[in-house]
Amino acid sequence: MIDVGSNKWALRHMLTYGEKTLRVPIKFPWYFRSQLIKITVHCPTAKNNWYRAGYLRQFANGKDQLKSVIVPLNSPAIFCLPTVADYYTLLWSPVPWLPRGNVQIREYTDPLTEEDLQQFQL
Repeated sequence: MIDVGSNKWALRHMLTYGEKTLRVPIKFPWYFRSQLIKITVHCPTAKNNWYRAGYLRQFANGKDQLKSVIVPLNSPAIFCLPTVADYYTLLWSPVPWLPRGNVQIREYTDPLTEEDLQQFQL
């Protein structure tokens, strides 16, 4: 059983964007290896009925490997991504109405078993 709050999650990238930042997809400057990724997007000025921060896509071998998955707003999300290559990159596309935000992406660093992965299947 994976402890989702443990120190086994390595921070791979953190960014802040504001109202004057272009709403273009952001490729995280890291090559990920683990199937488990945790992403948090925080916006303190978000309205109560906003639940979506953007979309996450996986790329490997120069191809889009995953349909976009919804990244929630103001709530950490753990995604179990398919094994498509030894490493992959991630692209995050923010929704256009979100005025500003802080994004953190973490990668699980311990070895994973099939039982571990079953907790987080997409």
